[in-house]
Amino acid sequence: GYFPGEIAYAITPEMYEEWISMMAEAGFNSLRVYTLHPPVFYEKLAEYNMRNPDKPLYLFQGIWLDEPEDGSAAENNLLSRSPAFKESIREVIDCMHGNKSISFRPGRAYGVYYTDISPWVAGYIAGREISPHEVMTTNQVSPGAADWGGNFFNITSGSASERFTAEMLDEVTHYEHSAYGMRRTVSMSSWPTLDPLTHPTEVFTDEDIASIDITKITQPPATTILFASYHAYPYYPDFVSDQPEYRTYSDEAGPNSYVGYLTDLRNHYAGIPLIIGEFGVPSSWGDAHSSFSGMNHGGLSEVQQGEYNIRLLRNIINTGCGGGFMFAWMDEWFKQTWIVNYMEAFATDISGTAVPTRQLWHNLVSPEQNFGLITFDPPGTPAMNPYSLVNPSGITAINSGHENNYFWLEITTSESSATGDTVMVAFDTYLEDTGEGRFPSGAAIPNRSEFLLMAAYGADTASLHITEAYDMFGLTPRFNLSDETVQKFRSTTTDGAPWKLMRWINNGFDGTIFNLGLLPSESSATFTYGERTAVAWSGNKLKVRLPWTLLHFNDPTQMRVIDGAESFDGGYNFTIYNRLSDGIAISVLYKGLVTHTANRYTWPLWLTTPQTSGRAKKSLEIVTQGLHYIPNFAN
Repeated sequence: GYFPGEIAYAITPEMYEEWISMMAEAGFNSLRVYTLHPPVFYEKLAEYNMRNPDKPLYLFQGIWLDEPEDGSAAENNLLSRSPAFKESIREVIDCMHGNKSISFRPGRAYGVYYTDISPWVAGYIAGREISPHEVMTTNQVSPGAADWGGNFFNITSGSASERFTAEMLDEVTHYEHSAYGMRRTVSMSSWPTLDPLTHPTEVFTDEDIASIDITKITQPPATTILFASYHAYPYYPDFVSDQPEYRTYSDEAGPNSYVGYLTDLRNHYAGIPLIIGEFGVPSSWGDAHSSFSGMNHGGLSEVQQGEYNIRLLRNIINTGCGGGFMFAWMDEWFKQTWIVNYMEAFATDISGTAVPTRQLWHNLVSPEQNFGLITFDPPGTPAMNPYSLVNPSGITAINSGHENNYFWLEITTSESSATGDTVMVAFDTYLEDTGEGRFPSGAAIPNRSEFLLMAAYGADTASLHITEAYDMFGLTPRFNLSDETVQKFRSTTTDGAPWKLMRWINNGFDGTIFNLGLLPSESSATFTYGERTAVAWSGNKLKVRLPWTLLHFNDPTQMRVIDGAESFDGGYNFTIYNRLSDGIAISVLYKGLVTHTANRYTWPLWLTTPQTSGRAKKSLEIVTQGLHYIPNFAN
């Protein structure tokens, strides 16, 4: 319900206390934060550690490097940002020692830092995922080999970007040593895009055009506090799956190119510890990036998320890395994912200003919003509202409801269903006089519809289809391979036009297509905890839940749907239009007869944080079990 800059208001002291205890009880021994948090976080972490001196939770504190505000050379030059970054370094270190008071500042943590958390700070990870264009700009502005010597770190024959890295890490160590008489492990955050390895398969992207190699940084023999830190996932960049030698590796679960990449990276950094600063997979309905190992960027249940996260951790340990940080503790609604960005909109306030609403609803289709081991659900079950039925043939009731994450539907049949019975549910999401007017069988759809769900009793998969005109396949900022002769990206009036299975191109390791419309179904009275099931069918009850993106609501808080797209250059740049929905009407084809609703379901608009309660995902249970099977690691 909040953006990161509002974090001081979003997370209560009680939540921090509960989460810290849950992390330790799960078997984690360390946690990582990327920026300075409010004082209460450090107070609660210190309290926990003082109560549990035999099993403390250690902290790896991040020191954030501000991102460029524009694409100018001045902004992309890392060396030009050194003075401001050094101020941030000193500020964070003072706060870790309980020696800082920061006045109110919007969007960033502030307050009186009087808790000395330094006994439990295991290390500092400075920076962020620096873009290759920042590295290239910095090296072009200051060409030639860089030789630089500091108090604790030196660099010889490095690039200007590598000098920046050495200088900032030296500042971290020197300032804490001179001010507080302490030294601890340090690293600069990095990612495979900037690794010093060669990836010949990566020829069409900027994922292998720049690098920062910290093996060029030297330290006195008695110091030995430098470690490498890489955010490394099994599905990104493509070379992790594409590189032939990586594909020769496997683990106990099968072929696994991620093991090959980690081995290559570990071999390069043989002289210093290698920590995987981020790893994990999301429990999202959508998969934005496929991998050779099958551990994809989404399209996974909470159960699969837990199993894959433990598999990844075992890969990290077995390749000789010093450990890793599982990303992430909680789902983050504010996050963007390129593959759904164009399907999410802004609302307009009373002044006509566009205001973000992404943080006010949970997009379960978006991978980046669903990395957490805990999530935030609406309290209880949604209130279901009855539709008025026309020609209730075999259907006795249709009820609908909504939450910030799903549209819900419940259909009651006059008699219990048997294996092989099928149902088709058509969803008219806007403009009652437009949409497809025929079921695939040829039967008329009284409420012209944009979407069609097909389900069979006893089957494990249902399928969601979309009208040919409203199909968004290929229309993303990365591909734009759509056929505008039939794809209008808005609803049109058709009778007998093809229904298309919902799918997208997910930029997988071989340009894969993800069938977004193939949805898990189960024979159950309720939805199984931890699964991304869309249909639960038992007896005479059919329950359906669909994330908003699957119905093309790009802002459910304002009941707005996608209504067209326009390209201004005939290529990859386009504008998505939206309009206010007039509600959702339903038509059902069951045992050859059609029942439809006489009214449309609408809901109150919202622009305030919805009520939610935290819930441990099934993945946290699985991760907890997995951590306790790792000898001498979590404990």
